[in-house]
Amino acid sequence: MFKFPSENMMAIATLFPEVIHLVARKDSGIKTLKDLRGKTISVGEKNSGTRYNAEDILEYSGINENEIVKKYLSPVEVNEAFLNNTIDAAFYTTGIPNQSISSISNIVEVINFDSTSISELLEQFPYYDRNIIPKNSYPEQLLTINSVGMNLLLVTRKDLDRRTIKKITEAIFTNKSEIVKSHIVAKNINLENSYKVNSLELHPGASEYYKDSERIERVFTDYLLDGITYSLLLVIIIFSIYHHKKFRYNYSRNQYFKLQ
Repeated sequence: MFKFPSENMMAIATLFPEVIHLVARKDSGIKTLKDLRGKTISVGEKNSGTRYNAEDILEYSGINENEIVKKYLSPVEVNEAFLNNTIDAAFYTTGIPNQSISSISNIVEVINFDSTSISELLEQFPYYDRNIIPKNSYPEQLLTINSVGMNLLLVTRKDLDRRTIKKITEAIFTNKSEIVKSHIVAKNINLENSYKVNSLELHPGASEYYKDSERIERVFTDYLLDGITYSLLLVIIIFSIYHHKKFRYNYSRNQYFKLQ
């Protein structure tokens, strides 16, 4: 999902799902999306993806801006606000688990989206997918939570060269174990899904890596370009050998005449 012009952007990889978490204080009385009316809510920072996701959810719920107190808070500020009891709920779009949510699980809970709401949300905003937050993802979370989300997409500028992007794409998969160390959600990164991108065109460098990995089928033009490339390399090699021999011959001949 892009809320801004993306003509100069291309995709590198679909990484892993990010799930919308609606988190509310346990004493707020919020149990459903409709209960957000009249509450003080953090919708994320102003330029964050969370903000746009939160606005979609509020729009679906039929909640107008004048019916809530909206705050644009960072994750750190959200935790402070929950602890100080200055907000009732907050939206997070995040991988599972989110450490910020875990750290305040004694005073907050993740709100379940009912099946009707999810179906209607997916119809209204088709770029979302049905997701779950498995039970025990957070302390005191005894039940599986139903929600919606989307796959995290790694993007790049269109003008970056093919070779650089191919190396970046390769680095993601060859160093996956290191990425998982920073967050367990990265275990979901896999070649079976990484090249499946609907919202943007794959960058040629990323596409080349997936073709080399036999995830994307090569087409005639790929083989043609390979043939041209190898032919040029062969010409360069032959040209270099020929001129090297010619140089050695002329050099030897000149030395011979000098000796004479």
